[in-house]
Amino acid sequence: MLEIVVLYMAVSLILYTIFGGADFGAGVVNMFSDPLEKRVIVKAISPVWEANHMWLILAVVILFVGFPSIYVYLTTFLHIPLIILLVGIILRGSFFAFQHYDAKKDRSQKIYEYFFNAGSLISSFMIGVLVGALFLGWFVETKGFYEAYVRPWFNGFCGMCGLFSTALFSYIANVFLFAESKNVKELTERFAYKTLISGVITFTTGLLTLIYGRYVYTRLFDRVVGTPEGALCFTLIILSIPVLAVAMSSEKYNLARIVAAGQVGLIATAVVIARIPTVVMSRFKVLTFLGNEAPESTIFYLGMALLFGTVFIIPLLLYLFKVFKYSN
Repeated sequence: MLEIVVLYMAVSLILYTIFGGADFGAGVVNMFSDPLEKRVIVKAISPVWEANHMWLILAVVILFVGFPSIYVYLTTFLHIPLIILLVGIILRGSFFAFQHYDAKKDRSQKIYEYFFNAGSLISSFMIGVLVGALFLGWFVETKGFYEAYVRPWFNGFCGMCGLFSTALFSYIANVFLFAESKNVKELTERFAYKTLISGVITFTTGLLTLIYGRYVYTRLFDRVVGTPEGALCFTLIILSIPVLAVAMSSEKYNLARIVAAGQVGLIATAVVIARIPTVVMSRFKVLTFLGNEAPESTIFYLGMALLFGTVFIIPLLLYLFKVFKYSN
């Protein structure tokens, strides 16, 4: 049952990277869009996309219930970036609602949009920062406040990871928005161009992050790309690039979405595999899912709850898509 629980957590993180990432990325894209493009973004950010935070909630609950010692360790040493991430998520969601459901339309709309954009940017960036902190493993329990709670995530490598995650989320958002604007030729061309630009930026920042990690701080390249699984993931990503180009040029909108989601999912899969079963590896502490799990009975009931919950969650999620995406 432990394997099932860990699998659910891994899948939740991967799905959140894909769909939650597209959600955050749409807010980043909104910063560089004109009014016509913004209307597409507003229509796209529906309850379907906001509902994707369920994957993050599921991962956190699994970690809290199934692996409490790992949960306490991470939320202690990474409490500052986690709080910043949560603030970003709250800002973007709240101010999006204020902007588009406020009864009085006045100059405050600009303020609402500013905080929505800022929240999206903060959230996208901090997710990468947190991932970078896990790879670095600079967790020190016996030093001062800065060494223990700031240095593990406030450094150049984590900053590069944040830039990469922001670019990656913008990339998948542009592809999804390309499909959302399929009825307006001018808009599909704009989002196709933005997809190209964000794709180049994503590739560049990703490559620089790997090089930076490999030669400055960590054996990131070896852990993510150097394993057979990681090499397979990135090979499939490279092979999928011409498929995406053909799908977009031939206006195969659903295929473009699937390919882009697959690319981001493969990146997330490579990262997750690199951190499972070992979550934290530093000079002072090694935490793995094997050996730090909750009592056997807790893992059993957690696994059963996840299995039975899937029976209800998946049909309801598909119904949500039907109501808000395919009913018009």
